Amino acid sequence: MPINLNQLRVFEAVARTGSFSKAAQELAVTQPAVTIQIRQLERHCGVPLFDRVRRRGKLTQAGQSLHEYAQRIFALAEEAEQTLELTRGVKAGRLRLTASLTAAAYYLPPLVAAFKQRYPGIQVQLSADNSRRVAERVLTLGNDLGVLTGEPQNPNLQREVKAGHLARLRVREPGLVR
Repeated sequence: MPINLNQLRVFEAVARTGSFSKAAQELAVTQPAVTIQIRQLERHCGVPLFDRVRRRGKLTQAGQSLHEYAQRIFALAEEAEQTLELTRGVKAGRLRLTASLTAAAYYLPPLVAAFKQRYPGIQVQLSADNSRRVAERVLTLGNDLGVLTGEPQNPNLQREVKAGHLARLRVREPGLVR
């Protein structure tokens, strides 16, 4: 049976603070509740995790080992939460943008600057090439977005005019693209 994560959280708090009372206060539970959770965890593990001396908990060798794992487990859990938080609000990521030479030189700089100001955590990778290569990169999903100043020559691409001559490319029928 796997280790109970609630018990592991209590264990980590006692190990970090060195005190059952301080851990109880930090976790907003009673000190007897902390003691019960630690006893259950020790019973589950089959070894003592603390040498108890006057309400203080000194880690045993097994307790030190488990504490290292607990720190890593909760650090990874925190990292996972941060990553999910970033994806919820589109606060981080990467946008691979390709554009024709004219669009990259004249139209995109102010648009990319405004985008970066609005979404500072998103890295914009801009590449410039001829119109044929821009279309290829969009079709092969080598880039997330393509911008041209003229008509796309590939029938699998759909052109949407934005801001005068600026056009955005989209794959017309993704099932047909290889």
